[in-house]
Amino acid sequence: MLFYREIEVPSMKKILYIVFIVMLIPLSMLAAENLVIKLSNGTVLRIPVETIESITFGSETTDPTIPTDPANPLVGKWIGTENDTGLGFEFKADGAFIYSKNGLDLSGTWTSTDKKLSLLMGSKEELFTYYVDNDNLSLYNSTGTTVKLVRVITQSPNTPTYPGAASGLVFYDKGYYSDGWRYLEAAPASSEWSEVVWGAAGVVVGGTGSQVGDGELNTQRIVSKFGDSVPFGGGTRYAAKLCADYTYRGYDDWFLPSKAELELMYQQRVSIGGFSTASNYWSSTEENSLSAWIQGFSSRYQNAWTKNIPLPVRAVRAF
Repeated sequence: MLFYREIEVPSMKKILYIVFIVMLIPLSMLAAENLVIKLSNGTVLRIPVETIESITFGSETTDPTIPTDPANPLVGKWIGTENDTGLGFEFKADGAFIYSKNGLDLSGTWTSTDKKLSLLMGSKEELFTYYVDNDNLSLYNSTGTTVKLVRVITQSPNTPTYPGAASGLVFYDKGYYSDGWRYLEAAPASSEWSEVVWGAAGVVVGGTGSQVGDGELNTQRIVSKFGDSVPFGGGTRYAAKLCADYTYRGYDDWFLPSKAELELMYQQRVSIGGFSTASNYWSSTEENSLSAWIQGFSSRYQNAWTKNIPLPVRAVRAF
């Protein structure tokens, strides 16, 4: 099972991304894989834990509110080029949390509720300036059994995008979890389709939204309406279905972005990369029986275009 955690610490000079991979759990319990953790400026660390039944490490199984046993705390340890004292972190059953690097300690307290862990942190201004890209960590319990693998990546705090769970790029963070998601991730440029129709002009799908968060349901509605082929054209390649059928790095929850989601991609087009700046891209937002909304990538231009005009398409996913 994987955890997504956002860590916020004051006066930090770097942003730290960590991927926590919980080992020794049956595959049926895995809700997600390779999630990315963003460490940025702030004061409180809140850790939303995705739905899990239990966490197994060593010979013990615990619920998601670990650690609770003072004799079996969860601690961190470097492996690889750093020595074992170079970095460490520990959740203690008495509520203490300690994070250290190169002799500097960042201390705080933690509290836990069902599926969530919150930390109130102290501050060390230079604490995270020493990290090196792609170092690996292992977490151990007190018996030395490996619990999780951790990947640590540092980036500039001005970086607008960062690697996502499915190896695309996260381009939007709404700041909180609701409706089962918080982040939007763009598929890699290599996945992009060119010359794809939206659907059949003259057919109304109905019920598509234009806001951030509407793209996934829009895509489901379009595919439900058109099925395996576009009526009056017979083609099997249309924008929403290509996105819905897309699988990358084991993730198959991609969709055609809504009008507002596609505009967010336009705003981060340089960081995401691979867009044809001379082209317009299809969104999943329908205008009427004849047209659907497009986003121009040469300017901040949005308009309704005839559905049977072939245009490029880029998929996104929410997590």
